[in-house]
Amino acid sequence: MWESILSNGLMQGVLRLVMAVYMAMMSVAAPMYSNTRTEAPVSTAPQTVPVYDGNEELLTLAEGGETDYVIIYAESAARAEITAAQELKNYFDEQNGTDIPLLTAESTAPAAKEIVVGKTGRAIDALIDREALGTDGFTIAAQGESVIISGGEVRGTLYGVYSFLETYFGCRWFTPELSVVPELAQALLPATLNDTQTPAFLFRDTSWMCSWNAEWRAKQALNGSLTPWHSPLDETYTDILNFGGGDAGHTFRFFVPEEVYFESHPEYFALGKNGKRMPGQVCLANEDVYQLTLAHVLHWLQENPNAEYISVSQNDNQDYCRCSQCAAIDAREGSPAGSMLTFVNRIARDVKAAGYNDVLIHTFAYQYTRTPPKYIVPEDNVMVMLCSIECNHSEPYQYSDPEFYDDLAGWAAICDRLFIWDYTTDFGHYLTPLPDYNNLQTNIQMFYENNVEGCFMQGNSMSVNGEFGEMRSYLMAKLLWDPYCDIQKHWDEFMYYYYGPGCQNIFAYIDVLAENKSKFYDCFESPEDIVCLSYFDLERCDALWDACEAAATGDAQLARIQRSRLQVQYYKSVARKGEFIIINSYDERVAAGQKLYDDLTRLGITRLRESRDLMENPNFWDKASTWNVKS
Repeated sequence: MWESILSNGLMQGVLRLVMAVYMAMMSVAAPMYSNTRTEAPVSTAPQTVPVYDGNEELLTLAEGGETDYVIIYAESAARAEITAAQELKNYFDEQNGTDIPLLTAESTAPAAKEIVVGKTGRAIDALIDREALGTDGFTIAAQGESVIISGGEVRGTLYGVYSFLETYFGCRWFTPELSVVPELAQALLPATLNDTQTPAFLFRDTSWMCSWNAEWRAKQALNGSLTPWHSPLDETYTDILNFGGGDAGHTFRFFVPEEVYFESHPEYFALGKNGKRMPGQVCLANEDVYQLTLAHVLHWLQENPNAEYISVSQNDNQDYCRCSQCAAIDAREGSPAGSMLTFVNRIARDVKAAGYNDVLIHTFAYQYTRTPPKYIVPEDNVMVMLCSIECNHSEPYQYSDPEFYDDLAGWAAICDRLFIWDYTTDFGHYLTPLPDYNNLQTNIQMFYENNVEGCFMQGNSMSVNGEFGEMRSYLMAKLLWDPYCDIQKHWDEFMYYYYGPGCQNIFAYIDVLAENKSKFYDCFESPEDIVCLSYFDLERCDALWDACEAAATGDAQLARIQRSRLQVQYYKSVARKGEFIIINSYDERVAAGQKLYDDLTRLGITRLRESRDLMENPNFWDKASTWNVKS
């Protein structure tokens, strides 16, 4: 329609005149806003290595490229503990210019100055309460002149080594490609050191693309693999909590596939509101459906003997069964979660009877099953995963979505194994500005305070991200370990080392988004419905990103800035603002679209939305949100 309107010369002239008047008015008004267009000051590098005040006794582990210490581990240690000892040596030597000996406990007698890694049988092992630490917790402690870093053999000792290097040696691993490993004139530790940590959540996972890297995941203490998107992970570093069957959601499509059974057995499937059988969901009251599901679950467990979870969960649609038997349970329970949990509980009992006593049966509290049932409670081997897909992201959930908060509290009251599936990107617009960064800590604290055991923070797992994906993943990893950590400190460090000395401009840009965000937006919202940026706002945003680019200290840093800046260009394209405004000529609009597309491809963006690949030859006149094809 717009092409035909703008092809009319008279109409185009009128619109250009209107635009000229508008721009003149903006120029007159601009001085009023000059204070808001000031560039943010250049930042200095945050101090990551601790500075001691001189009043405490310190151990000197290395100085001037020399060390009297040795690293001790057990020859028979678990894989993660051997990795931990080797990682400690590698970073210790890199930072201190040393060649610290790496010895086994079996091959050398105890010495006065040892860094003991993991379970070794040394006397210092007595400091470690492994039962209390579980699989992931650790203790870092000094005794005399020796130090021990030890904990859960599966993952805890390795997490302890990385925490030791981060907390006391100043190392940072912001992304798989971006690390800070300071050179040290002295490697110092408090002589009274006793640092014990256990994670707030049993299960910790994000699905941002950067978290596919097994080494980086271990350094961030991310221990879960919830989705098949993580199947390429190399498990060299730690064992990961895993789901048998290769998927952790919407599994009835595997147990009772419609293409196999719908034509011959429509009674296996949900009775819809229209009184007809619908292939999208199953009938949970049908005995054949139950037996098919149980057979598949037991088969998956036989094929995945190390599985800790197996999913029995609704398909991804709203077509739940309304037959008389399912409806009667749901009416009594006040929620379709009633018939679902009745079915899942039975599976859980039969799985335990088959000898799988340590396997949890996972199911969703998702969309129509989100509200907990009134009377039925989950079996002790059922794990319920509450999903926040409908939630309003404009504020922390407990304020913006009180119904979700009530459902969370309701499930927490009846479920000992409560997990969360949260959504941390816009799945319809991966590049859109999404100003919910300040909600992350409050939401994760709310989960923890309601006895949630695990969190899966779903992001953009399908493409390098052009918003703030790597920042989000880094901050969420910190919060999933400790919801009450100094998140601003972590944020400040990330922003400086990722974006450089101009990073305060991006903080200022984030403030602009926060000032102009909508009162409601979810994880599928269109960009212009999330933030409403005026002419002045966009001018301010561009000036801030320009300033950040100008302060970049290298090509890699500049590329990271430019990739994150794509969110502004994408917003303009979809909202028809800035250089994409409809008043501009066809050629101007096409040129702007071509530049945006070239920047997308140059900076590695392959998807603009979930399950859609970026087109090779899009129409540059169209909004960028149309430049995708089904993958």
